[in-house]
Amino acid sequence: MGLKTDLADGRVRLNGAAFFYTYDNLQYQATDPEVFQGGVGNIPESEIMGAELELGAFLSDSLIFDARIAWLDTEITASHLALDNVESEGATNALLAQGISLFSPEVEIARAGQIADVKGNELAKTPGFTANLALTYNRPMGGWGDFEGTLSYTHRGDFRHRIFNNPTTDEVDGYDTIDVVLRFSPANANWRVELIGKNLTDEDGINARFTDVFGVGATGDQFIPPRQLMARVGIDF
Repeated sequence: MGLKTDLADGRVRLNGAAFFYTYDNLQYQATDPEVFQGGVGNIPESEIMGAELELGAFLSDSLIFDARIAWLDTEITASHLALDNVESEGATNALLAQGISLFSPEVEIARAGQIADVKGNELAKTPGFTANLALTYNRPMGGWGDFEGTLSYTHRGDFRHRIFNNPTTDEVDGYDTIDVVLRFSPANANWRVELIGKNLTDEDGINARFTDVFGVGATGDQFIPPRQLMARVGIDF
């Protein structure tokens, strides 16, 4: 269900949407009580509901405001037994420390003991709230050329990176970044120069996370880039 509007004689555009999805047999990477085994698992039933809002407005002839906001709520709504490979590796390592062979029945039994029902958990990689806000200023500078500047703010909310919602490995915190781009295009010229600042507050944020499914169960993070200050020249030909 959605709505698209043009307001204030076309100076404001507001679009909104609300949605509700139900999924059958949503796939995920699964592991198995048998060591180094696994494949694709299917979550019997799950739901996603949310809303999106887009706003664009001319605050003046030279200043434009843009906003894009989204809310998500997800849940596994049917019973599904699954094995968290982080917990299974913990059980495996505890037995290996006692001198028990990796491929022994005891290890397989211990791993199977970590199987749990994931009903009620959040789906993977679905931040509850995201937002992007931007102000763009564009103004001719007489016979000098055109100047444009954009200041933007991005919020990426926290999420669970796997369906197990393991508090040790799966909780990924949100982050906020501020970027700026200043662009000058000389009059009657085919070149332009830009000054760019990314992540001006030098925020420490995790963009993505991966937990090894078929190996040692190690978890690795992909971080967002640190503060970056750049100059760029472009030529049209």
